[in-house]
Amino acid sequence: GAGAPTRPFLPAEGHEGVAGVAVREERGQAVVELALVLPVLALLLLGVMEFGRVLHALLTVQHAAREGARVGITGATDAQIEARVRQAAGSLEGAGDPARLGVEVQPPAAQRRVGEYLKVKVRYKFHFAIPWFATLFPAGCQDPSAPEGCRDPDDPDAYWFAVAMSMRI
Repeated sequence: GAGAPTRPFLPAEGHEGVAGVAVREERGQAVVELALVLPVLALLLLGVMEFGRVLHALLTVQHAAREGARVGITGATDAQIEARVRQAAGSLEGAGDPARLGVEVQPPAAQRRVGEYLKVKVRYKFHFAIPWFATLFPAGCQDPSAPEGCRDPDDPDAYWFAVAMSMRI
């Protein structure tokens, strides 16, 4: 009645079961929300990691081409240039495999003259850890040594990075 103490923020007497149901429903709602958000967050995390791998490969191929050109302008042979490129690309998976890392030097050693340009082109076949990620990169080229690189027509989960570096001899 009138003299009974009030209980703020608590259910009225006889309704404790309703409050228990409300707490269980909120816990269930949190589990459902987590089930909806967790796959999106995992996908985002995997995408960031794969993008990091792609960026590492591209920067390493650029560095290897630059190192090859730098060594080449000092009078090195084609074999020495290729060895330096492979050494600079050592952190790449398959850097020692000529089928995955190709080096092309122009002009041939006998035609190199002081004042002209030496061009070192490096191609690298990158394999994606997440197969569908390859679809985000350009396709349609038939020449894996194209200067911009392209998806491998024979291996849909691979991408060819191609970088050319020129320096004056």
